[in-house]
Amino acid sequence: MDLVDLIWHLAGFVAPALFLAVGLALGARLFWRSGTPALARQIGLNFAVGLGVLMLGLALT
Repeated sequence: MDLVDLIWHLAGFVAPALFLAVGLALGARLFWRSGTPALARQIGLNFAVGLGVLMLGLALT
């Protein structure tokens, strides 16, 4: 596997966590207008947790 393939594999692995983090943060803005943290912070936290879950699932399988 060359470097380009490695980058595409990593991007494909990380993409679900990123898209879900953005979707969850925007959905929270829709339903709860007050009391939500800053959008970038919420996306970052959701992305970190989602990526951690993906990595744990990969390690367990």
